[in-house]
Amino acid sequence: MAPARKNPPKHSTRRPARTVSAGQPRSERFTVSPPFRLSNHRLEGNKVKYLETPNRGGPIQPQYLVFHYTAGRSAQASVDWLTNPVAKASAHLVVGRDGTITQLAPFTTKTWHAGVSHWDGRTGLNQYAIGIEMDNAGPLTAVGDKLTAWFGKSYPKSQAIFAMHKLDTEPSVVRHN
Repeated sequence: MAPARKNPPKHSTRRPARTVSAGQPRSERFTVSPPFRLSNHRLEGNKVKYLETPNRGGPIQPQYLVFHYTAGRSAQASVDWLTNPVAKASAHLVVGRDGTITQLAPFTTKTWHAGVSHWDGRTGLNQYAIGIEMDNAGPLTAVGDKLTAWFGKSYPKSQAIFAMHKLDTEPSVVRHN
């Protein structure tokens, strides 16, 4: 059993660099610095941009993270939709396949990503959760030896996984990389 620390680490909004090993010996590990930091309930960093959505509500104190896939053509197409008042939908973050992040609202502002929802005895998760949209083509349809998204783009099978959502009765194919 390790002895208790006499001087606990000081708290900071910036996480220290972390060591990544991937099974390598300790001497061959490398250090990765965080690509962003949190300031005033917003992410800041080289791959982060902020674009305020009009589709938002009042203040929240988030307790959960809700991850969605966009089922869209691109991260930018999803950002365009989630910042369009006609959509009446939004999220806090859209994470692009290239690692870029677009933040659409501060983490303390309600966004409209969870719809009619419940979890852990709570209903209306928009009031309690940060919504994170991941750029993904969504369910794919097998057409010959290709997998095709609803918007017509085809993907090789090597870029897909077969998975089943808890509400589905059979597995579907979803683009994963």
